[in-house]
Amino acid sequence: PAGVPRDVFDGLRAGVVKDRAEFLINFGRAFTGADRDPSAVTQAMLDMTFDMAIKASIKATHDCIASFSETDLRPDLAKFDIPTLIIHGGADPVVPIELSGKKSA
Repeated sequence: PAGVPRDVFDGLRAGVVKDRAEFLINFGRAFTGADRDPSAVTQAMLDMTFDMAIKASIKATHDCIASFSETDLRPDLAKFDIPTLIIHGGADPVVPIELSGKKSA
């Protein structure tokens, strides 16, 4: 409810529908940090990531965005009954730590 605004995910879904290949290239660069620091990951790794992602159907890609943006996992987290280390990078542009990582800890 207080996480990443829904319009962000609507934009992701729209990108998949408009030009899935371009979306996957750009998302892969943001996800790996290559858009901020080109030396963060090799072109070969970006190519491999794109190759895996493009093999998914448009529907699967679209539905994946719905799944990770609309599923409330708080009841599952509440069931954890042992100490659990939550690690969330501070430079995550897709799901910023302020909106998710700190809340799950």
